[in-house]
Amino acid sequence: MAGVTSDFAARLVFLMHQATANSQHVPGVVLQVVDRHGNSAYSGAAGLKGLGSTKPMTTDTVFWIASCTKLVSAVALMILVEQGKADLDSADLLEEMVPELKTVQILEDGRLRPKRNRITLRMLMTHVGIDWPLGMTSTSFMPSTDMRSRMAMFHRRADNLTAEPHFYRPAREEGQDYFQSAGAGLLSTVTDYSRVLAMLLGDGVSPHTQKRVLASETVDEMFRNQIPDYMGKYVTGGPHVTSRPDLCIRDDPTAEPTEALETYGWGLTMLLQTSPGAASFTKGSATGLCNCFWTVDREKGVAAVCFSQILPFGDPYVYPLWQAVEAVI
Repeated sequence: MAGVTSDFAARLVFLMHQATANSQHVPGVVLQVVDRHGNSAYSGAAGLKGLGSTKPMTTDTVFWIASCTKLVSAVALMILVEQGKADLDSADLLEEMVPELKTVQILEDGRLRPKRNRITLRMLMTHVGIDWPLGMTSTSFMPSTDMRSRMAMFHRRADNLTAEPHFYRPAREEGQDYFQSAGAGLLSTVTDYSRVLAMLLGDGVSPHTQKRVLASETVDEMFRNQIPDYMGKYVTGGPHVTSRPDLCIRDDPTAEPTEALETYGWGLTMLLQTSPGAASFTKGSATGLCNCFWTVDREKGVAAVCFSQILPFGDPYVYPLWQAVEAVI
């Protein structure tokens, strides 16, 4: 398989078990790697479903995937664009569907001010029932009773890692209505989510069902840099301030900034990167608040998804694990 070394599975197993050896570091984690044909190059879980649990983490464990929802929503929106029911650049059509956007204000210098430009769907997507032919049976805004029985426990790290109540999600059988957030509301499994990634690797065709979900040109558009004026090098380290340290860990203020070798841009709901001198962006990735990660490399034909259930984002144990996984694949 292109882009994957011969001993990668053994290395991934080692990394995952190393990360979960101490339950105070990472109670449990799940990882799946697929190719453009939908074949699973690696699928595994390590650890337990949560602190104090005796249930092992499994590949069908259900996670709140937070902002990883955005990619799924982007695919749904691009289907509507292909059908002519939505338009990336029509403010009129967007305001017809979401009237409150007509009067929404923008934050500038700490104050809300009237917006100077009308909002389009493309702008929303670059800020950053699912009835598709993908066979995703464990992905929902409204988890079934079966999905709820497979949910990972929720954790928060302060001085120590502690388990806490999960966000409440009524099951379909309860018949309750609530807001279904296209930005952060889905629950899913690595197996289901990898089917979305495999579809992108297949230029819009699901390798599992052989059905076309998106036109290849639409997938290209999702991987096209939408803000070329801001394309450049990604800098890590150095001072970084967050107003919500309970949701996002502060960077070490004493660390020296490091400029990445790759060039970065922003696609439709994903961070893009490419090697120096490359003509186009071929790799997209994004994250979820509770330390969920995914990446798609169209050039190598490989994608990976890693889910955990720990706040705040940027966990000192899960994030290094993901970096090591990316280095392996």
